[in-house]
Amino acid sequence: MTALNAYRLSRFGNTYRLVVSGRSRLFPDDGEVIQPRRNPHRECTSTIRSDDSCRRAASAIRKIALCNEWQFFVTFTFSPKRVDRYNLDDVYRLVAVWLNHQRDLSPNLKYICVPEQHKDGAWHVHALIANFEGKLRKLTLGDKLPARLRRRIKSGGETYVFPSWDKHVGWCTVEPVRDSNRSATYIAKYLVKGSLPAGIRAYRVSRSCSRPEIVHEEYFTPEVYENVVEWAAIHEIPTVFTNDYCVIFDYHTFEEFLAAYRDMPLPV
Repeated sequence: MTALNAYRLSRFGNTYRLVVSGRSRLFPDDGEVIQPRRNPHRECTSTIRSDDSCRRAASAIRKIALCNEWQFFVTFTFSPKRVDRYNLDDVYRLVAVWLNHQRDLSPNLKYICVPEQHKDGAWHVHALIANFEGKLRKLTLGDKLPARLRRRIKSGGETYVFPSWDKHVGWCTVEPVRDSNRSATYIAKYLVKGSLPAGIRAYRVSRSCSRPEIVHEEYFTPEVYENVVEWAAIHEIPTVFTNDYCVIFDYHTFEEFLAAYRDMPLPV
């Protein structure tokens, strides 16, 4: 039985991320990896997601969002006559029903949904949407609008609503996405802004969304991880994240990664 660590290079959007793990996996003689098992007797007694859990969710959603080009940034709010706005599970269920209906006109629909909580505890949902081919209605200054939207329209910004949502569910605003990378970072921030309930998925992603691609993965002996951490510290190499379990580097191009890899104390 041999203990080995791993490094993984993955690509999402225009970013190449190298994760060097400080945690070992066990390899028996036949070479099969033995994955660590979760303790079945461990119970979560908290009703609120931990900050670490929210940060992991935000990181995951940002990486998926960066792998796709987006059409609209949408905010969905809910009529209290249609749903219990204080129950996130019910809110998400209503959004899922509406999105599924849109596939009749938009078979290649992509979406990412994340929740945000009002000060009074009610929920609304933000979404990135792509390949939407259904009906839109453009808002004008003749509509009854909050000050933020009126300022946006006066400055030339376009804002729409989905008529099918407005008529049957509540209120929504639909804004064209100008920069998909900025939108990916923006929507991920909602997952770390507030207190998300435990036991409910923090976000919803359509199966049609592209996911991060694993470019390369390799295993090495545990002392290599310590060498990489020491090398980064000595040469003041910027890292995305470092702790006792992993160190993460981001590169804008594959060539930039290769240049760093040649100097890095990793197995060739």
